[in-house]
Amino acid sequence: AAEAAAEAEAEAEASAGIPESLPPSFEELRAAAAAAAALSVPTEGPTEGGFSDLALLSGAISARGFRAGVWLAPGAADKHSALARDRPEWILRDAEGRAVNAGFCGKFYHTLDVSRPDVLAYVSATVATAVHEWGFRYLKLDFLHSPLVETGVRFDQSKTRAEVFANFMDTVRRAAGPGVFLLGCGLPVGPGVGTVHAARVSADAGPQWLPMANDKHNIPGARNMLRNAVTRLSLHRRLWLNDPDCLLLRDTTALTLTEVEAIATVVGLLGGPTIVSDDIPNLSPDRMRIAAALLPIASHGPRARAADLLQREEPSVVVRRFDASSALRLHESSHPQWAKAQAMQTNQGASKTRHARGSSGAAASWLPKQAGHTPGPLGPWDAVALINWHWRPREVRALVSLPLDPALYPAAAKAAAAAPGKGEAPPEADPATDQAGEPAGPSVEFHVFEFWSGAYARVSSTALRLGRDSEEPGKEHVEALVELGPPLDEAAHARSRRRRRNKLSPHAALLYAVRPVRFESPPKGAAKGAAKGKELPAYVGSDIHFSAGLEVTRFAYSLPAKGAQKTPTRVDERSISLTLAVDRAVALGHVWLSLPSSEASLIKPAEREVEKAASTGGAASEAASEAAAPSVGGSAYAGSLERAAPGVWKVAVAFGADGGDLVVRW
Repeated sequence: AAEAAAEAEAEAEASAGIPESLPPSFEELRAAAAAAAALSVPTEGPTEGGFSDLALLSGAISARGFRAGVWLAPGAADKHSALARDRPEWILRDAEGRAVNAGFCGKFYHTLDVSRPDVLAYVSATVATAVHEWGFRYLKLDFLHSPLVETGVRFDQSKTRAEVFANFMDTVRRAAGPGVFLLGCGLPVGPGVGTVHAARVSADAGPQWLPMANDKHNIPGARNMLRNAVTRLSLHRRLWLNDPDCLLLRDTTALTLTEVEAIATVVGLLGGPTIVSDDIPNLSPDRMRIAAALLPIASHGPRARAADLLQREEPSVVVRRFDASSALRLHESSHPQWAKAQAMQTNQGASKTRHARGSSGAAASWLPKQAGHTPGPLGPWDAVALINWHWRPREVRALVSLPLDPALYPAAAKAAAAAPGKGEAPPEADPATDQAGEPAGPSVEFHVFEFWSGAYARVSSTALRLGRDSEEPGKEHVEALVELGPPLDEAAHARSRRRRRNKLSPHAALLYAVRPVRFESPPKGAAKGAAKGKELPAYVGSDIHFSAGLEVTRFAYSLPAKGAQKTPTRVDERSISLTLAVDRAVALGHVWLSLPSSEASLIKPAEREVEKAASTGGAASEAASEAAAPSVGGSAYAGSLERAAPGVWKVAVAFGADGGDLVVRW
């Protein structure tokens, strides 16, 4: 009976704090670091407040549908641990016999001399215990720089520090075995290539914006975390998956809501491991919305890039293209690259393992590849983040180069090809004119939607040039230079915390979804220079997912048949139908849709009255507003819509984890 009672108590302890249900996107739940009695000594048992049975804890996590993970520091030892006391010969020492200090994480700690065979055997046993006895399938390996400290006199002096580190990581990988995800933290970049699936690329996330000391690189703080995450974007899915450290969403930190949104903006655009370090069910609605907006993780498709990386120490413009390949998700059951990852992990041959690390192609062979820039349900679009790093409000504007498909914009392609100095933007040129002050060519219009505020604007660009695809260097495309910056519209300007007049608030970020306005192709045989066809309906954005588009799994529209009879009081019905799904229930969200009318002379009188009232600041009659409003239905419709801008409507939606449909007619 006593044993049964103890087992029940242990099960209750293991299950405490594990949410009953979370979105499927939360694939891993890492156990608390308190499970270890001291660094590198998890087998000694838990500390006060830790877990008494880690296998039971791992089982409880797995039973809820998560993959359990644990924090380990296999190459380090606390100065006051039993390991340091009982095995002093295992501690790396300098030429005078003093224990080498390997770093500081609230306290100083020692490094193990991993050139010793008995230390490597201990490391292997520790990792094997965590994986095969306790059942953890996700290992966060911290302080991995420890074995590489320069001042130590190692047991085996025939090997370089890089060789010692390679043997150490090979030992860890073999002990973990296949199917175990390895996240390296404090990982040296060069020696670490090819040894882990993901790597921390930033300083620790701190509970405040600035670090506690005057440091721009290493000391914990949101500024340092973001800075390194942005400047190292090019490593993501080339060397490993970039880990920018955890999101601190709770209200008890010194971070403002605006600062948390800025951090989430960069984490979302990165598309790497997204770690939430909070008691999720107890988050406030504002903070919970931020967490939900990042799920599912946009882990595939083209990478994000810092557009001004070479111009600013702290890049303020981050751009990422979304397309059909972005919607794919990395699951061990569905992604073929996972099998390659397991094969890479279990490579037992030392020479083959070293070759994989030494060859850039082999090292990244298991990583998700860049699929082609395929259209997807919505066609490709660009997400652009503008960041104010400063402590005071600043005007943050950017002239961003965005690619266009030459097949969809033949006039723009022709103008870009004919422009003098094609391929280069004229320095300091007005984006609307060429160097001579004349119109640079045909105008390309864009739908611009800001995610955090729901602001919308329609902008145009006549600054066009030819560019080359960064993923396919031999492929040319047309680039339009688009100027972005606050405000998009005065109403959203007034509502938003992130804007003060024409300036962006301190430590704030704007997240734009930018889509080119598309038109029907002119009919065959049309005269050269004929007017472009009708404007096509468009999905502008949403407050459901930060990408403002990946939540759409199906999108279709219908337009009146060409040549159909029209009268001044009647136009043929047009419609949009779409499906929304994000692997979680959405109690209330909104989507913004562009529903263009046909020629102005055929707009219904009711629509004319609403248009006139909007332009003069007056109010249209209730009957006119109702008559001009679209008809909305479908399982996802939540019963309300409002006019966001001329021709753009904000529609309320709600749907379950399986998604829902929306149908709009006008």
